[in-house]
Amino acid sequence: MKIPATIRRIALTGALALTLFAVSVPAASAGENEEIAVKGGWVAFKHKDDLLLAHDGKSDNLGVRAHLVWGEHHAQVTDVAGGPSAGQNLSIPEGTTVWLIVCYTFHGESAQCSGAQRAEA
Repeated sequence: MKIPATIRRIALTGALALTLFAVSVPAASAGENEEIAVKGGWVAFKHKDDLLLAHDGKSDNLGVRAHLVWGEHHAQVTDVAGGPSAGQNLSIPEGTTVWLIVCYTFHGESAQCSGAQRAEA
């Protein structure tokens, strides 16, 4: 079956326009959030504001500490039940891979920690 030349030109023009449009659209932010929940609370990294959070929801003499590592840098926040969640705003270059770890704390010292989970600033 032969396709008329006019229809071929319209299809070709449409395909070309879509290709040019796709190239000119700016890339969206590729950041990723990460959260680790444990029996006593949770920790999270929110990529939009580079926010590191820790929340201890259980009064059991243990706290919850969030550790974030990127390159040679690190940050941590600790929360103990009875108060609001703890948080810290960070300044991490967009697209940087970060690693989130949760630890229980006992008398201010890290006691038991999870494995690291990946996110992106």
